[in-house]
Amino acid sequence: MTITRAAARWGCTIADIGAWAAKGRLRVVTGIPPVTCGGKVIGGFVEVASADILPLFLREGRGNTMTYLKRVRPVETDGNWCTITDPAEGLPIRLKELAIQGHDAAHFEAEEGLVMVRAGGSLRYDWEQMAYGLVARAAKETSPKSQSELIGWAQDWFAIQGDIPDESTVRRRLMPLWREFQGQG
Repeated sequence: MTITRAAARWGCTIADIGAWAAKGRLRVVTGIPPVTCGGKVIGGFVEVASADILPLFLREGRGNTMTYLKRVRPVETDGNWCTITDPAEGLPIRLKELAIQGHDAAHFEAEEGLVMVRAGGSLRYDWEQMAYGLVARAAKETSPKSQSELIGWAQDWFAIQGDIPDESTVRRRLMPLWREFQGQG
């Protein structure tokens, strides 16, 4: 999945993805021709050292901005980073040449409770509409007395829609709303 597609899918900015990758929470990959790293030749599908190319993620709207990739790691290993020594300046790279592997994206979505898109493009869980429903319920009744009660309200709302996310996902997604109800937002 391209970086721009991931940003659209997750409702975040490209800079957010760059920050997550730089912190090691996501792996960003690309394909490269053979290069020399010390005395070793590396090529093919590699993970990029995202922290090294973070400016690419921060320059949204400048699609052809380029920087030089200096460190890579073959995707099939979790070994050390290899510093590109030939070509000496590194490899030119643009944001559009970077991607996130599908299984890495799915794992990240599950960890973060992000909206997942079905094949038809419809949202699996409508978190925004659910939040509106919870706020409306709180306005009509009273604010929930506990986080567990708020989670129950959300699960009730999803049950009416026909598909209920797991409790840990609901808890993670509702944390900001719960803080608002508590006056800690």
